[in-house]
Amino acid sequence: MALKNWSLASVPFTSLVDGSSNFWTVSGSGTDEYYYTGSALSEEPTIVFEDGIELTEGILGSLAAGEYAWGDNDTLGSDTLYVRLSSATADPDGNAADFVKVNQPVQVLQGGSGNSVILLSVIISNTDPDNGATLYLIHTDSSDVEKIRWLITLPALNSPFAVDSKICLNDQDKIKILSDIESVNILVSGDES
Repeated sequence: MALKNWSLASVPFTSLVDGSSNFWTVSGSGTDEYYYTGSALSEEPTIVFEDGIELTEGILGSLAAGEYAWGDNDTLGSDTLYVRLSSATADPDGNAADFVKVNQPVQVLQGGSGNSVILLSVIISNTDPDNGATLYLIHTDSSDVEKIRWLITLPALNSPFAVDSKICLNDQDKIKILSDIESVNILVSGDES
């Protein structure tokens, strides 16, 4: 067995508005729907935020205010993110930097070739002084198909969550984390055999 450590200083989010560039184009379908044309997004996001508020997934071409969808409703040749903001400024580019942000699960550990048994210790903290965090630890297979999802909620400000577990990872299985706020830190350590 070899002791290993995997850590994540904070759960990263990707900003799709920088306050100066034009990354969004009005869609030819739907009312006040805009699609993302920048390069920061390569796959469908799990969570989309407008000014810190989580948007609801809707139907492409029929988005209500405060909804998003993933697809190609303008014959672009590939899927992208569409949003209909609930704010007065419908065009995301007309807002301040970080106004539209997305989050996708971040991999914190991957099993080796063959099956691995890991004695696992996970410590998670929320360093945001004002907001609680909802997060998930996700176990996926080698093709990123979700096998198990653990829901964890942490109140504001340095509220550590710890778990010790023994887990069997099949060939190239992964453990990922997803959070609804950035101020979540994680330390994973253990013995792998």
